[in-house]
Amino acid sequence: MTDTLFTTAFAQTDELLNHLGLEDIQDLEDMLVHLFDRPVWVQDRHDGEPGLEVVVAGDEGAFGCCCDFPVSVVDLAEACASAAESAGTYGWGYFFPEEPPDILAMNDAELIATLQDALAAV
Repeated sequence: MTDTLFTTAFAQTDELLNHLGLEDIQDLEDMLVHLFDRPVWVQDRHDGEPGLEVVVAGDEGAFGCCCDFPVSVVDLAEACASAAESAGTYGWGYFFPEEPPDILAMNDAELIATLQDALAAV
């Protein structure tokens, strides 16, 4: 059975945050920092479209992406993983003594377990 906490798609930021039990968008950033072991910035899109803008740091710069609503946490994590891959390596990790998990290579059960760990760390 799939964990709907991470697979339910939401139409706005507040719905996503409330569903996860997070107080604000900073908590969502913190969850993603734990997931990717590098700085991640999240904000509502500035162009008026419903969605989130995410920027993921790499050693040589950063890469951003837009996640249009409706979006699930799994969708957001996968978009961030693609952005992290595009941003390249990040050698100043916080949480993992080795490499952070490869989100794009995970099956659904592994990704959900990893998301649960990241959410619990917030």
